[in-house]
Amino acid sequence: MRTSRFIRTSDFASLSLRDLLEARDQYHVHLANLDNVIGTAVGRYRIRDTDPDFNDPRGQQDPTDSEERTLGNSSVRKWSWPCVLVMVSHWQRKDEFRDRPGQFVPPRLYLPDGRVVPTCVIYAPLDPVAPGPAPELAFPSDLTGGGFPILTDEQGQERIGSIGCLVTDGSYVYALTGAHVVGDEGTTAYTIARGERVEVARSYRKSIRSVPIEKAYPGWPGIRTHINVDAGLFKLSDVEAWTAQVYGIGRLGELIDLNVDTLDLDVVGCPVRGQGGASGPLEGEIQGLFYRYRSVGGMDYVAEMLIGPRYKGDRVNTRPGDSGTVWCWDAKNDPTIIPSRTPPLVDNELRPIALQWGGQVFLNPGSPGNVRFALASCLSTVCRELDVELVRDWELGHSLYWGKVGHYKVAATACRLSSNTNLDTLLNANLETIAVSDQSISSGNLSAERPASWCVSLPREADVRLDGPHGCARRHA
Repeated sequence: MRTSRFIRTSDFASLSLRDLLEARDQYHVHLANLDNVIGTAVGRYRIRDTDPDFNDPRGQQDPTDSEERTLGNSSVRKWSWPCVLVMVSHWQRKDEFRDRPGQFVPPRLYLPDGRVVPTCVIYAPLDPVAPGPAPELAFPSDLTGGGFPILTDEQGQERIGSIGCLVTDGSYVYALTGAHVVGDEGTTAYTIARGERVEVARSYRKSIRSVPIEKAYPGWPGIRTHINVDAGLFKLSDVEAWTAQVYGIGRLGELIDLNVDTLDLDVVGCPVRGQGGASGPLEGEIQGLFYRYRSVGGMDYVAEMLIGPRYKGDRVNTRPGDSGTVWCWDAKNDPTIIPSRTPPLVDNELRPIALQWGGQVFLNPGSPGNVRFALASCLSTVCRELDVELVRDWELGHSLYWGKVGHYKVAATACRLSSNTNLDTLLNANLETIAVSDQSISSGNLSAERPASWCVSLPREADVRLDGPHGCARRHA
């Protein structure tokens, strides 16, 4: 009589991230040669809304069921097991494989030592039409920083990228963005101030396009596999004109250090937020890791993070021009956070986790529209490879707060509200010391020093926006 006590069983829940990468690597040649497969990633199994185990982990799957699984009709549940995600361009029912059995995506991947890794097939054809450019771009009215667009001129075109955050190598301060945004060394970067292009930085020689996975994660499997990092630096022309805070995010918290010892499948499902230079506020969640999106000349390229919609029916509205965006852990909206068991969070500080360098758009069969994903690198990988550190405390004010104009106008108005004759005389006699005249504000003649009392936390909007496919400047009323 046989008993399962002495037979190795398939305990999917115990599979690690390394197990998944090893299984995908072992089966890469087979999966890459299937006509239907357009990409793979590792993560957790997506359960369809109509599956018996969608609301009950004890629900039993029908082995004969062949209903298509899409990004729109499925999601990760708390009991979803680790798996290899396989994106296909056409959903084939089981009876369609009778004539071409070799095109069947195996439901299980078997490793030589007996480990078994499940696959999750997702019907997600690529959308051949890329998102259009942003109709409007918001630029800073005083200090430049993360979350704002940055412009360069290349090959007769004005290109738009996003400023991620400020970093330093100990000698200089740089704006971190995508390597393809930076371009060649010495390329001039601009912003828009009062309707005019203003030089704010020049591209620096340090940049990195990709790194072998064995270098980024020593000991992890990945034959002829490169992680696309795509990170570059702009050397700031005038540090005094920049802020370390990120528009829409605030002061950054400590960098989340992901490496071979700390990166695991718990990252899947992590809610994140960002501020794209082209798209504005962005939110989503990490839905996959090490997304293999391209194979060229025997070399595979992967994105460390695949960031998708956080909620069913939502969209990650990223678009061209968001390359360089820093994504942060949205801890306040993380369902796994238990106050009694979690170290206290620092108020108003979001910890950065990833740097976006591209996007992927999938069609959503059976539903209107498409599903957009941001492709990103671990920010810890970026900082290590560029040998830089995050700048968090460059206290020059913040784009979310009133700058000098707001404070000077408040001060000038307050000087005229006194009902005490002696105080009124004193304030008006010192008005030019306390505040700045309207004429000086209009001409941009403001002090370079920052008053220590800059603490009013009132939102404002940038006064210049861009319209058109190439970002032509136009002032809006």
